Amino acid sequence: MKILKGKSAANGIAQGIVFVYSVRDLSLDRGQYHTITPEQIPDEIGRLEEGFDRAKNTLTKMIDIGKESLDRNNLNIFNFHLELLKDKALYEKSIQRIKEQNVNAQHAIRETFEEYIKSFKQKELHFSDLINDFVDIRNRILESFGKLSGRLQFPVGKEGPFIVASKLLIPSMLLEISRENVLAFITNEGSLTSHATILARSYRVPIVFGIDVEKHLKTGDDVIVDGFSEEIVVNPDQRTKDFYSRKIEQVAKKEIIIDTTKDQAAMTKDGQRITLKININSLDEVNYIKQLNHDGIGLLRTEFLFMGRTESPTEEEQFNIYKQILECSDGTSVTVRLLDLDTGKLPAYLTVPGHYSIDLGLRGSHAVDVFYDTYLTQAKALLRASMYGNLKILYPMVSDNNDLQIFRRLISNAKNILKKKKVKFDTKVSEGIMIETPSAAISAQELLSEVGFANIGTNDLLQYILAVSRDISIIEERYHILHPSLVKFLELIVRAGKKLNKEVCLCGAIASYEPFYHLFLELGFKSFSIPVFNFNNIKYCINQISPSKTGVLLTKFFTNKNKKQLDKFFAQLS
Repeated sequence: MKILKGKSAANGIAQGIVFVYSVRDLSLDRGQYHTITPEQIPDEIGRLEEGFDRAKNTLTKMIDIGKESLDRNNLNIFNFHLELLKDKALYEKSIQRIKEQNVNAQHAIRETFEEYIKSFKQKELHFSDLINDFVDIRNRILESFGKLSGRLQFPVGKEGPFIVASKLLIPSMLLEISRENVLAFITNEGSLTSHATILARSYRVPIVFGIDVEKHLKTGDDVIVDGFSEEIVVNPDQRTKDFYSRKIEQVAKKEIIIDTTKDQAAMTKDGQRITLKININSLDEVNYIKQLNHDGIGLLRTEFLFMGRTESPTEEEQFNIYKQILECSDGTSVTVRLLDLDTGKLPAYLTVPGHYSIDLGLRGSHAVDVFYDTYLTQAKALLRASMYGNLKILYPMVSDNNDLQIFRRLISNAKNILKKKKVKFDTKVSEGIMIETPSAAISAQELLSEVGFANIGTNDLLQYILAVSRDISIIEERYHILHPSLVKFLELIVRAGKKLNKEVCLCGAIASYEPFYHLFLELGFKSFSIPVFNFNNIKYCINQISPSKTGVLLTKFFTNKNKKQLDKFFAQLS
């Protein structure tokens, strides 16, 4: 028996036999790529056109099949693929390669798509997620020349539901596998917001990525997938099987309750109303919030608008997107965080001056100083969009009052420009701060007295407290992610919010862990913002809790001296 640690994209527990889905990278099949003579160019262009047409026809048939089992949002993923297949630029660039490089149709297709794929690599959020879409579409066209790109390895004598393991998820693969037979997905490559992951979540089975499938799994392995603990148990012993069998029964009963109570508000057993909002990382996720009974968008990360581009998005582009999101929110608040740059992954069009030290990144107000015009454009677009909903603006990485004033001057300048142009905006837009440094946590009362609300970014706060990388997986190797020192800082912030009657919203990664909520509620938190995929599970968890007013749980928490003891403490609360 061995246990593998990955990252969960969908909760749940499944136990069954693994079927490995072999994805053949058609772009590496050198045998089908060759040069041609100038006289053969017209014939190859004809083959290219036939290849595109066959791929479009196949995808159209898949869409027709999908209409029977997919909702509109999931079906739109395949419509998006069809639109890309119809894109004239892709087609004409491929033809140009045939003419200029004297290569056959398959070779031209591979090179054209590789150009697009390379442009998305090393990019953040939504744009890096498009890589798998382009791989899928490229393979769809290459398959039309008679080559297969993927298949399930069916073990002899094995029937019934199975767990799919693959190097990566691609949308077309999901339509080719009957959803009635899928217990769970395990993949190596993946992300929370890719089209394939979004589609796979509609199967309502656990999904864990970050697992080296080729190294650790083979068809026929007996496997347990735990989307809650983000673990894969390979060939478990009987004791482990029995434990998970009981757990699967508990989860099944819980899912029935979650489904029947999904329209209820988040409220503890003793009647305390909890504000439960949603984190949004891409436009794709906006469509899914309509299915949830939420209290607004607690954190809209705007970085996806700026990545994967050759130039900064215009004011008009940003305005239209913010307007669309606000109009979709039915009057609930939408908290939009100003661009929070990661210096290690800056878009190519933003260059850091040589005299700036960027050991800890160029974040917060320092980024405003360096890229002022970019932030001013964003501020104007947001203010214009404020006329279409309940907008709240969030300032990232505020450590002290000086940082806050830099952001305020930015917003003030944006307002003055709009006033001169006689452009309307909401003059009472609420301003808030991200508390994600020890300095801000210690000064929480002072800072909160200046603004309307605060969000707590626990990923950054934890890295600065422990002096380690903010990557949760790295932290978990040595520390508990709800470290006692972090909890002491959280106490300070919550106390300041209570004293000033200001909303303090917990929106970092730790807000996705259900066992922590007993402690969060005892600390006094009444507002959370969490990922879309975990929303109903967290709400169910809150509905089952009667918070202690005595602080007994908090006292017990601080008696735990190490990670192992803390793991045991929270396991007992699960």
